[in-house]
Amino acid sequence: MTMRPMLAISLAAVLSAVSAGAAESSLACDRGIVSLGDSKLDLLAKCGPPALEDAREVDLTRVDVERDGRASVRQARAVIEEWSYNFGPQRFLMHVTIERGKVVAIERGGYGYPPERLRPLAEGRPRCEAAALRVGDSKLDLLAKCGEPVLRERGAERPPTVVTSLSSANFGSVEVEIWSYDFGPQQFVQHVTLENGRVVLVESGSYGYAR
Repeated sequence: MTMRPMLAISLAAVLSAVSAGAAESSLACDRGIVSLGDSKLDLLAKCGPPALEDAREVDLTRVDVERDGRASVRQARAVIEEWSYNFGPQRFLMHVTIERGKVVAIERGGYGYPPERLRPLAEGRPRCEAAALRVGDSKLDLLAKCGEPVLRERGAERPPTVVTSLSSANFGSVEVEIWSYDFGPQQFVQHVTLENGRVVLVESGSYGYAR
């Protein structure tokens, strides 16, 4: 008789493996507590709209191993949403990952920012120094500290990240973006590489340009 597959790891495990923050099981908001497994509507009703809403598509290959040793492979294209909440400088940033309309991961970031720090800059120059661009920052950290980059580019997707257990393995492709910040003709342009919404590399380019 064919044995049914054991419970497999969810996509949230793949995401948490490359996450820079601390995993949480719930998020306390003014209108209630949001827990893993709650719907996107629960999140919106209890916590309101996020400070930043981001979405990406990932290729997911799942390998399930049955108790009799046979393996099955499934491939899918999944849409992952990340809602980032800024509750001000006295509380931590919270990043909520949503898959198929359900909360699958909650991550605590660093301390938040005054709301005015998230308003767009009219002059288009970074509000920060180059040293403020740090590995491990989220997109919300970058926008709050430095504002919008002068250029956003999509990079080539990195080879899949893999998380395994005795019963299954998930392979999820990693979305790569490059944000470029121009600090003017007296300083070097800074190119920031993000993988799945987190800074993994900061590189200096040529001198910037007067605007």
